[in-house]
Amino acid sequence: GVAITDAMDMKGLSDLYPDGESAVMAILAGCDILLYYNGNANSIEMGMSAIYKAVEDGVITEARINESYERIVKQKERFNLVSNEPDFEDAKTSEEHLSDFIDLTEWDSDMKESVRKLLADCREKIKL
Repeated sequence: GVAITDAMDMKGLSDLYPDGESAVMAILAGCDILLYYNGNANSIEMGMSAIYKAVEDGVITEARINESYERIVKQKERFNLVSNEPDFEDAKTSEEHLSDFIDLTEWDSDMKESVRKLLADCREKIKL
């Protein structure tokens, strides 16, 4: 699967580590996609610059970046998102694949039904 960070520009994280340092640490920890909640261009640029520098310096290997790229592409292909245009017909069957993402073995039937209802409500709201 693809590992995605929470907001890299959250105050709790940005107070402890400069943006660039936390971005490199996230990649080294195995994250494939780094999210920036506030969309601060400076934070994003510092993170990208630090990652490029880490690759140039050999701290992060190019192979590591390629691994993330391959995982992301594989997931996009799995959900028919290669064109960046979602296929909402496939999304209708996402409930069938819920167990691919969540271990349902310890969930009771009420919890499973609640999740199924939530998925159905979401589909209805976006007119699937």
